[in-house]
Amino acid sequence: MGKVSRAEARRILREDDPDLQSADLEMYLDQWMTYVEAVENIQRVGSVAKHPRTDSPITNPYLQIRDQAQAAMSRMKRVRETNRLFEFWRERIEAE
Repeated sequence: MGKVSRAEARRILREDDPDLQSADLEMYLDQWMTYVEAVENIQRVGSVAKHPRTDSPITNPYLQIRDQAQAAMSRMKRVRETNRLFEFWRERIEAE
């Protein structure tokens, strides 16, 4: 799935806003990488997964992880308002 490395994501965000504070950038990247990992897991496993010990169906815990990462990114207005990262990622996915 349209992998975007942390270094590539950092480059895109820096191009979008060269004045972005490094701490803000790294916090956003942490959430971005968590979001991407969660989306990839959900696409691979689905929204319903098997419990690791009982094999009973459970809601995929990555749904909550994805939602929390997305919420955290949306609260980072300074980064969110100028970034092209989601657009870049979608283009990668469509190209596959």
